[in-house]
Amino acid sequence: MYGLKQAARLAYDNLIIKLEPDGYYPVRECPELWKHTTTPTVFSLCVDDFGVKYHSKDDLIHLLQTLRKHYQCTIDEEGKNYLGLTLSWNSIDRYVDVSMPGYIRAARQRFKHPQPKRPQFSPHP
Repeated sequence: MYGLKQAARLAYDNLIIKLEPDGYYPVRECPELWKHTTTPTVFSLCVDDFGVKYHSKDDLIHLLQTLRKHYQCTIDEEGKNYLGLTLSWNSIDRYVDVSMPGYIRAARQRFKHPQPKRPQFSPHP
């Protein structure tokens, strides 16, 4: 289906068919957000990345078993990578730092932008 403009919709409809028998459904108001009918499990889906919020290990295992019936999965249990972003969780102070290491260096190379002679900190006039 790669290259079809309908590919994303076809894959999404197929995912609904595959996950519905195990109790997972997309939230009507926010279709990229999914819930389970009887557990508090919630996950977001963007292209091929799942961000999962679960309350017990059994809930996570149920979701993984459901997904593995139909797809190959890799797991980042620490939640350090999502959608190309690097997440650094601080559970004690209840915040997360989001970064993209190497992004600026790669963008400068791509656009052939030289290293500034003095550091430029944004926002800056």
